[in-house]
Amino acid sequence: MEISNLINKNLINLEMNVDSREEAIKVLAEMMFNDGKLKSQDDYIVDVLEREKEGTTGFGMGFAIPHGKSDAVKETCFAAGRSAKGIEWNSLDGEPVNFVILIAVPKEEAGTTHLKILSQIASNLMEDDFRDNLLQAQLEEEVINILSREMEE
Repeated sequence: MEISNLINKNLINLEMNVDSREEAIKVLAEMMFNDGKLKSQDDYIVDVLEREKEGTTGFGMGFAIPHGKSDAVKETCFAAGRSAKGIEWNSLDGEPVNFVILIAVPKEEAGTTHLKILSQIASNLMEDDFRDNLLQAQLEEEVINILSREMEE
């Protein structure tokens, strides 16, 4: 899987100014929609929020990985957003989230691509350097390089 095909600088917001989990998901989904990755932004958001009801995607350590398998997705992708002030996410560690990686996968790829991306990101988030590098990145290209390098190893 070529990571460079799943994210680009149009799908990264390093200065997200949101007050809630729902707002963060909406901002990132809008970026996906504007980049042509979604058929319907609203339908995709509904699917992601339904998934959130099953259990928090607040991974802990300041990160969340919300995701949606949806018929509203045209093309598998993920978007990344960083919030300096932090977002209440009901995270596993009870701490606010500063970095969100929203994954979008067509429903028919639910058992394959979706699981591969999710498990790789979750695995990388266990590494201090990976988290620190994402939190300190100054440019969208840096985020892409960090994600690409780590996910292809």
